[in-house]
Amino acid sequence: MRARFLALAALPLAATYAFSVHGAEAIEISVHSARDTPRYVPPAGFREHRWGEPLSAFTHFEVDPLYVQTAHSRGKTTLVSAECAGCDLTATLRSMRQKTEGEGFHTLAEYYVAAEGIQFGDSGAFLFPVFYQFCAQWRGFSGEVPEDIQNRMSFCGMRMLFRSQTQEEVAASGNEVVTNYDRILQALIEAYGEPEDYEKRGLVIIATPDSKFVQPRDRRFDEWRWCSLHGDQDIAPNCKASVVLALDSSTGWGVVLYATRPVWEFAYARQHGGAGGDALYRLLTGLEQYHAVDTACTGSNLCRPGPPDAMRESTKAQFRLRQ
Repeated sequence: MRARFLALAALPLAATYAFSVHGAEAIEISVHSARDTPRYVPPAGFREHRWGEPLSAFTHFEVDPLYVQTAHSRGKTTLVSAECAGCDLTATLRSMRQKTEGEGFHTLAEYYVAAEGIQFGDSGAFLFPVFYQFCAQWRGFSGEVPEDIQNRMSFCGMRMLFRSQTQEEVAASGNEVVTNYDRILQALIEAYGEPEDYEKRGLVIIATPDSKFVQPRDRRFDEWRWCSLHGDQDIAPNCKASVVLALDSSTGWGVVLYATRPVWEFAYARQHGGAGGDALYRLLTGLEQYHAVDTACTGSNLCRPGPPDAMRESTKAQFRLRQ
């Protein structure tokens, strides 16, 4: 018997349909659209804490930071203007002003609470571990970290990890399993609306003689972004915080990032201040998708911004929390 094909790509995305295929029972299919979800409203922080709170407001962290890095940037010129109507060339050039953003030194440190995780809504997916990011910025001629650096650090982002089924595990299940990645994506959509460039893909179902239905394509685990950077005129998106969801489907490690402007400026400084190819910058901007992560979840910003022994003891001591 020749297989029958049922195409749903052209159907509206918010209804329930019943189809009858010759020689088979009627099939009822529900198609849901997330287009009724709210427009993007950025996260205001994490749990009871809000962006910009000082490091001293957090009392339950392990004393040693997981990661500390400082980078320098000459900044980025985002605006050039001239305030001289009807002037000659010399007067116009003298009146020109430019706006530079992100100039100076940028430090990012990550702290964590032992055994802390989070579940998004009723998704059933659990993110663990989670890391709190703190940022500080200053200008000067020396990259030496100020003695009062802990007083300058403020809450600027979150990095939350999760495990999901690998591409191989999904294929072995017939591509029908609902993965942790799927649950987290749906929870993020319910919380923040659809990510940029999001669309429901049409589904083709093959009805075989034994009534089994097979989806004849591999599942995709795309990276998704809420409020990303467009063009090259700005250094950070125009929102209080952006969100990124990414998965390395070969290992099953995934990450959800919350990033405020100081995180973007730090990543820009890393990328353009001598650390070209910075993993955090690539992850935020989407310059290189499908970031590979080894099974130990080290060596990549998807699971750790740097190797665990990357900090000198003197640096660790300077950022060790005071009891």
